[in-house]
Amino acid sequence: MPGRQFSILFISRLNTIVLMVVLLAMAGVLAFSMYRLSLPEQLNLAYQDTRATVNETLAGQLNGYLSTGEATLLTAMEDTVRELNEVKLSQFPQDIQTAIAPPLQTLSEFMRTDLRASGKLSGNTQQLLQQNEREISDQLSLLSGYARKGMEEKPEAAGEYFVKIAAAYESLLGLSEKRENYFRTSDASLYETVTNSHRQLVNNIAALTGLEPLGVMSEKEEDDFLSMLTGESGSDAEQYDLVEDYRSELQSLSGRYLRELDNTRQIIENIHNSHVRAEELLTALTSAISDVRTVIDVQRERIVQSVYWALGVAVATVMVLALVFAFI
Repeated sequence: MPGRQFSILFISRLNTIVLMVVLLAMAGVLAFSMYRLSLPEQLNLAYQDTRATVNETLAGQLNGYLSTGEATLLTAMEDTVRELNEVKLSQFPQDIQTAIAPPLQTLSEFMRTDLRASGKLSGNTQQLLQQNEREISDQLSLLSGYARKGMEEKPEAAGEYFVKIAAAYESLLGLSEKRENYFRTSDASLYETVTNSHRQLVNNIAALTGLEPLGVMSEKEEDDFLSMLTGESGSDAEQYDLVEDYRSELQSLSGRYLRELDNTRQIIENIHNSHVRAEELLTALTSAISDVRTVIDVQRERIVQSVYWALGVAVATVMVLALVFAFI
């Protein structure tokens, strides 16, 4: 009897120990399964965060910079790309980082070169032409003052100045309007209307500068150092008709207008090309990030299957042990 009691006691304790081991193993399998199942969710959260950073934050900063040329937006873009490189990508496994890194690096290089240059040209792309038109208007205003001063000596000739100045003002306003329409609509067919208006302005300026001088004189600035060397006084300074300066400036401004028009067209084309290139790079980056979702889904399926297998093995082990002890 004592031996039988010992045997029963031993088996009872062994059952208890085995049961505890099985419970600990089940707890371990459950904890491992929960951890494994959390990995795809963590990757999914990182994916959603990275995708939002690229599609919303980075894309908004890029479009804003190309529209305004604001340097702070370029700095913000550089900070966003640095955050993507140093923080966001570190949340993914190495194989995913390797897939996303190349398009992100290409975008970063584009930002440091072509994008930076295009942004500096953004903002008021027509500034050169507008400045040219303002300066022509200023010169016409100065010529009006010149004609008023010459009214006393040569009233008829001064009257001719007023007529030609009015015609030049009218053609200048027409040119400004055509230029605005052309750049607002981006219609290539309107380019010819701008050049025609410019030709009319040039003709009116030629007619204006061809009028006889009115005799409103001024003195050229005297070089004090030259006066000391030559001993000539300021009273001998050379006089000239003020219309010479106005003629020269008007001809220069009207002559370079078409060059500035072509420069402006080139600036706008460069900005447009930068927009297109930026969209291509963003699309490539977004596509690489979108591929992460497929990888996450595959990993989730693989993990779920491995968890099922682990749980199945654990349950099978419990059942085998239960059968073993049922026959002891």
